[in-house]
Amino acid sequence: MAKIAFNECKFDRSILSGGKGEGAQFTACSFKNCNFRAFDAGQAVFTNCSFDLGSVDDSPAAFEEMVVQGTNFVPRQEETIQALLARGAVENRSRYMGPFGESFMQRQGEWLGAGLEAPEEAYVKQIEDFLKLNVAREHVTMVELMAGGSNARLLRLLVGEGTGAPNAAAQGAYENVRVLAIDRDTRFLRRLREELGSRLRIGRWTINGRFGLAEKLRTSFKDDPTSEADIIIGKKALHELPCDAQAELIAECAEVLRPGGILTIFADAPDALSVEGRQRLNDLIAPLRTGEISDAQFRECYLNSLTFGDTPDDAAVFSILWIAVKDWANKNWNELHRRYYSTAEEIVTWATTAGLEPTLVSEPYPYWVSARRFNEIGFNKIGRYLEQHSGKIATADHPLLKDWIAGGPHHALFFQFNDHHLWDSTRDRSTALGAKLLARRGQVDFRGLHPALGELVLGPEYDQALGFALRAKVFTFQKNGRSD
Repeated sequence: MAKIAFNECKFDRSILSGGKGEGAQFTACSFKNCNFRAFDAGQAVFTNCSFDLGSVDDSPAAFEEMVVQGTNFVPRQEETIQALLARGAVENRSRYMGPFGESFMQRQGEWLGAGLEAPEEAYVKQIEDFLKLNVAREHVTMVELMAGGSNARLLRLLVGEGTGAPNAAAQGAYENVRVLAIDRDTRFLRRLREELGSRLRIGRWTINGRFGLAEKLRTSFKDDPTSEADIIIGKKALHELPCDAQAELIAECAEVLRPGGILTIFADAPDALSVEGRQRLNDLIAPLRTGEISDAQFRECYLNSLTFGDTPDDAAVFSILWIAVKDWANKNWNELHRRYYSTAEEIVTWATTAGLEPTLVSEPYPYWVSARRFNEIGFNKIGRYLEQHSGKIATADHPLLKDWIAGGPHHALFFQFNDHHLWDSTRDRSTALGAKLLARRGQVDFRGLHPALGELVLGPEYDQALGFALRAKVFTFQKNGRSD
């Protein structure tokens, strides 16, 4: 159905679940009692169409995980979008869907990159050190941005088990902490709800404009109202925003922090990037953002004509471009258009301009990533299959799941991009860039996604997958003055 025009068509009681309607034009069509579960309606236009949007409880129509990213409804755009969101539709495509996606969120660090646990431990340690100093206070108010990606270490700390490190907090030591968890997709906060109970409040945000932190704080803790936070956590939240919005978010955090409060950020941030390097990066990402680059154009632009050396600029440009190509291959248009990978220098400048004092800018923590771990479209298909088949894989379906893992033509180009720039196949060794980025081969073990995937016999490209080191940094900033 993608990019097709439909006029006065009746889709009543149709099963469209898992289908693709990207860019389609629907005019005067009827969708009563339709099953839209996991239907991708991104960029589609519905003009004078009728849906079954009666009461949530009474309507037999299904809209769970229907993607309405960039979808237009004429008329009553906002009213229709809100009604669909109330019924389980989502504004952004995500690999994190359903029970499979929720499980993935809880253990994503184990899957996405070996070594990621080190910076995660570092930023949780910053939080624990702050909470130890404030253990006697009646309330400590914490705001967690992008809370759906909250890791197990932080959750253990919040429920009073400490981080497991020496001198960790005793059981129940931090019961004075109350949490405002903010995410653009609040479905993945179930575990926080279960563990924190009445100490948790939930706020939703879109990646447009300000977070509205002061207002969310005022309306969230009605038993003891506040418009100030003691600690704000931004685990990789910053790079989900455009450049200007990142500076605005840091300024907004500074506004709501109490004197003595801290903002801690975990980010994939190069130390610096020259003006020329930033311009080169922008020029390279621009064609991907159109969504119209052909396979032949990709090969010419990103394989045949593109070279990298081993300078800091080359390493930073490749690392960020690699993420953009990953988003392009997975049709993550929202991320591709909005993401801005700020440097450590920029983050520190924005924070100090907002009146915050840096107390920690860590050394880079390298963690290993491989392109073959990032076929998000295929993993979504696998997730739905496993949910439908009670976590079991029929032998006859092995070829189908292996095809999903391999991905489509854009994934093949992403894998080629990864290997071409990191490995010199004629000399069977890493390129200069690959050496700079600690390129190495390692196994991609899909049992990290689900134990049943261990049954699949994959080729050597997965046993010896080529990857490299992204570099994460941990930042902590404190608001000047003393807390009461």
